Amino acid sequence: MSKICPNCKREIDENVKFCPFCAAFTGETPQEKKKSPVGAIIGGAAGVLALGAASLAVFVFDIFGMYGDKAETLYGTGDKLFIQSVTPVCIDGKWGYADKSGSTTLKPQYSAAYAFNEDTNDVAPVAVDGKFGYIKKDGEFVAQPQYSFAGSFSDKGLAKVTDENGNVGICRQQGKKSV
Repeated sequence: MSKICPNCKREIDENVKFCPFCAAFTGETPQEKKKSPVGAIIGGAAGVLALGAASLAVFVFDIFGMYGDKAETLYGTGDKLFIQSVTPVCIDGKWGYADKSGSTTLKPQYSAAYAFNEDTNDVAPVAVDGKFGYIKKDGEFVAQPQYSFAGSFSDKGLAKVTDENGNVGICRQQGKKSV
């Protein structure tokens, strides 16, 4: 028996897979199985559930201190969430500072407040009416609010500040701006 080449239309032996005249493939191509999207959907859903469960476990066990010697009694307190001696807190839309016991050390009076840099110079950037300056832990200004932005001090004692014109400068530990 013979068959016809699908490419050159010549008669060829039915047992050959390639046409001896034009080298076209004459064998039958296997039909590909269509994959069902159900497996991908189930696998994706299982992955999302596993990640969600792992995230919840990390949150519950780490934040609430459920593993270790003692559980934290009040959310947002304790050594796991309270790293420095004081931290910024927002009360009625104004920012101030509180210690580990929850007592306010500086009453809420700032429009923005950031953490004190206890490793470098114990000052923190705060904003009053949209202008940033730097304060000590007793509330005394080292640099009066004059910047449109003030970053935290680096370990070299320098902080990035931006004035109202968008000019970027460096503020030294003493609160003096330099270019």
